[in-house]
Amino acid sequence: MVRVAVLIIAAALIVLLVYPIGRMVIRALFPEGGLDAGAFARVVSQPWFWPVLQDTFVVVGTSSVLALLIASVLAWLNERTDAGLGWLGTFMPLLPLLMPPIATAAGWVFLASPEVGFINGVLAYLPGNLSVNVLTIPGLIFVYTLELVPFAYIPISGALRNLDPSLEEASRVSGAGVIKTIFRVSLPAVSQAMTSAFFLLIVAGFALYSAPVVVGTNAGIDILSVRIVRLMQFTYPADLQSATVLATILLVVVLAAWLLQNVVTSRGRYAMISGRGSQVKIPLGRWRHVFRTGTIIYLLLTTLLPLLAVVIVAFQPFWTPVIDPSMFTMEHFERVLNRRNSVRALQTSVMLGLVGGAIAVAICVLINIAKRRTSFGSILGPRLARVVDGIMRLPAAFSAIVIALGFIVAFSGPPFNLNGTAAILLLCYLVNFMPQASTTVGNAMSQVGNDLTEASYMSHASERRTIGQVTVPLAIPGLLSAWALLFVLFAGEVAASTMLAGAQTPVIGFVLVEIWENGTVGPMAAFATVVTLITSSAVLLLVLLGRQRYRRR
Repeated sequence: MVRVAVLIIAAALIVLLVYPIGRMVIRALFPEGGLDAGAFARVVSQPWFWPVLQDTFVVVGTSSVLALLIASVLAWLNERTDAGLGWLGTFMPLLPLLMPPIATAAGWVFLASPEVGFINGVLAYLPGNLSVNVLTIPGLIFVYTLELVPFAYIPISGALRNLDPSLEEASRVSGAGVIKTIFRVSLPAVSQAMTSAFFLLIVAGFALYSAPVVVGTNAGIDILSVRIVRLMQFTYPADLQSATVLATILLVVVLAAWLLQNVVTSRGRYAMISGRGSQVKIPLGRWRHVFRTGTIIYLLLTTLLPLLAVVIVAFQPFWTPVIDPSMFTMEHFERVLNRRNSVRALQTSVMLGLVGGAIAVAICVLINIAKRRTSFGSILGPRLARVVDGIMRLPAAFSAIVIALGFIVAFSGPPFNLNGTAAILLLCYLVNFMPQASTTVGNAMSQVGNDLTEASYMSHASERRTIGQVTVPLAIPGLLSAWALLFVLFAGEVAASTMLAGAQTPVIGFVLVEIWENGTVGPMAAFATVVTLITSSAVLLLVLLGRQRYRRR
């Protein structure tokens, strides 16, 4: 029964991914039933096309390289040295996600805008006419980099955690210092994980919408993801054909990056990595405190500082670099929470986060159980397990913008008529975040040893009883953490939500973009503060429940 359910789920995921994207590509290439290259020619001939493409490649390429370097350093410090932050380092990838991405980008606009930014308000009191300006190409790259680092940190830290310590010890015994050990042993040993992480950064960078719509739009920098959304949402009538052409070009670029990644990883040689993690840490001596301080500064930049800026603007009657607590007011909170659209968006996003996260966790638990190998064999078998695992991770090869536009083309009209409904949002979220769900649930399930399930089978327990009384109960702490991560991702999604949400089913990302586009920064900051409070409380509750369950176990 589990085998049949897993195969049905895998087939459904393939259909939900291939069918919409296939319909989108056919719509772009065969708009009237026959091959028509004129649609591409019309888009390419637009005066905005090549500047948009150039700026997108510069911003995404540069920020991806920087994010990979920062993530590699942070992962190495936390996993392989005594400069790690312990439990705080473990939750490092999750911390920037607790705040909606668009609020993080807005926080940096509040901090580093010319003249009115809080940082410039402080620098005005210093000699030298110092100032910072985030509304530039370097500023946009900076915000992009901060939002992309978690995508690379997770796979690289996992690979470094499993690195055989004997490799680094042999390097140090041979007289190599810390720097040589890093570049000759540690990084080459996880180069495959770094290559995969860089590919994820490229995909996530092209799909990123929050930073370009907040920072890029104010700076006059046009990015491909924003242009696609504007063709759909802010053009009357909606220019679906041009948006489809741009999404198809984006799809070709992402698939080319994916093929290049496969070629590089298949030809590369990598150092051996042990299946056992290591508690042996490389001592950094006096540099330990320097690197630890740098890590803390990074956490401040990604979480506390932009959040503080957003909260201050939420309480100010109008945005000004002069912070006067005596002038703080609750006016913006009252204004935004009295809007029916905002309240409904909170309800819809929380519901989608809780229900969608639970569905994704349940699907991935079922698939992990079917893939698990024991001395009694696995339910799926090794070959079929690899196929199903590849299907679960396949959406990572596609941009969220591409998936969302594919859903519009495939499901918004007859016979489905799902445009603007909660159903289309839920299905798109499930497809888009299935790779993250598969990874996090897989890590949680791997903590349950095979000897426990084998003992259950040897005691003549049925498959259903083993799953319900042994496997799942023991994995619940990790599964609650996975649910918390997915809740944050579902509730804070912006790119797909902007195109798929409707007036009857608004979501948080849709409303935040709408308020920002109207130029009312105070209500946007207030709404972002409320959303951050809700998501943080939900994550904290789920994590505490998991820790309590772990102690009981």
